[in-house]
Amino acid sequence: MKRAIYILLLILIFSGCEKKEEIVKSSGQFKQLTLAEFNNILKSHSGKVVLVNFFATWCPPCRIEIPELITISKEYKDKNFIIIGISVDENGEEAVAPFSKQMGFNYPVFLTTSELNTTFNIDAVPQLFLYDKNGKLIINLKGYVESKELKAMIDKLL
Repeated sequence: MKRAIYILLLILIFSGCEKKEEIVKSSGQFKQLTLAEFNNILKSHSGKVVLVNFFATWCPPCRIEIPELITISKEYKDKNFIIIGISVDENGEEAVAPFSKQMGFNYPVFLTTSELNTTFNIDAVPQLFLYDKNGKLIINLKGYVESKELKAMIDKLL
């Protein structure tokens, strides 16, 4: 039964609309992000520094880091910079929807897939990936990173 539900969910995900970057759909559902969609998002932000944050709602360091990322997103909103959040929560939307409301994300938040977890070797959260304006991965940071340190890295790339 679980397998049938999983297959049905995959079909629904792959037959979804073409919009690649969406924080919350009008129905309140968070989108699972495939590797191809991630790559398209990265390409669509060519010329911008991109910070990707893998997080979990239950992770204490993530709960400290996310408000700092929200502040960074506000501070850099008029610069060539974007943050993308990707939740690794097993409960998906059930966990992320109330957490998102509580945190007040001001950047796109998606749900991970096993494909993304494998590709990015997600074995701990938070985990940050910083890309330069050409879409080249500059650094992979595991664990909490202070906003001062993170802003210094972003400033070098801007």
